[in-house]
Amino acid sequence: MNFRLMNRILPIVICLILPVSVIQPAIAHFKDAKLIDNLNSFNGKRVLRNVIRMIRLKANLECQPDENLKLIYTNNFDDEAALDDWVIEGPGQMSVENGKLRLQSRYAEATLNYLEKGGKDAKGYAESEMERDIGGSAMQVYRKNGKFAGAHFVCWNRLNIPENYIIECDFKSLADHPLHMIMFSHLGLQGQCVFDPALKLRNGIAGQYTKGDLVGYRISFFHPSRTTSNLRKSPEKQIVAKGLDPTDEASAKTHDLRIIKMKNRVIWKINGNEVFNYVEGDPDKVLKGGYFAFRLMNPAMGLYDNLKIYEILTE
Repeated sequence: MNFRLMNRILPIVICLILPVSVIQPAIAHFKDAKLIDNLNSFNGKRVLRNVIRMIRLKANLECQPDENLKLIYTNNFDDEAALDDWVIEGPGQMSVENGKLRLQSRYAEATLNYLEKGGKDAKGYAESEMERDIGGSAMQVYRKNGKFAGAHFVCWNRLNIPENYIIECDFKSLADHPLHMIMFSHLGLQGQCVFDPALKLRNGIAGQYTKGDLVGYRISFFHPSRTTSNLRKSPEKQIVAKGLDPTDEASAKTHDLRIIKMKNRVIWKINGNEVFNYVEGDPDKVLKGGYFAFRLMNPAMGLYDNLKIYEILTE
């Protein structure tokens, strides 16, 4: 076997054929399995090292924007003043806990206790708890076509983000129940600020965001029974991209989340690995900048930290 030729050609062939979403995890696998150290052949070690170098080069070229970045927002949630940048819609609670943003529905802990005791109807239980809390007449705005649709909430950040940007933060789930979402590039149908009083009132009910007078992207994640992270657009509802969700497999860990929104492309990365890379092919449906938010479905609970938003500077 001509190892010199193999050393030059194999890394290039691998990186031309395989997508980043496949080859990036290979780096960690090579390291964890100590494949390089276990190879007896010096030439084999050299080939594998070059493969890894090419994988890293490809990952950097395809997954990282090469434009300059400008930090336009950061929040480490060091004190209660950090909450001034946020607006909650629906029965949500936000607090600073050990230097992190803690998010949960007002009824999350009671619902979790109910489930841990063998309860099966979490939605029905949350409805009864909420009605006891706010009263029957106030419950009407949390029902859709007579059916309860509440106990979920949205937590908006006040910043209007430019067209091309990166959002990154740390995430840790505090419960084994779904669902968490990040909503981004949200505006009114006519380009209004999401806080424009002319828009319809919202209180956390899903249809107000997915079928109402807003446009935007939303990524759902941490749904252990589903195992995938999905990208949808509003007011459309169909999934436009999805990939395996590592937050499902390691719920006790803190995960690094990163959204890259560049023109008509959305890249979603968890722990440095690409989950999906979506390109909008219809120029009329390309979303620009706007507002972003966290959305939690009762009884999901989570900690968010080290939030940074960068503008991607273009010519």
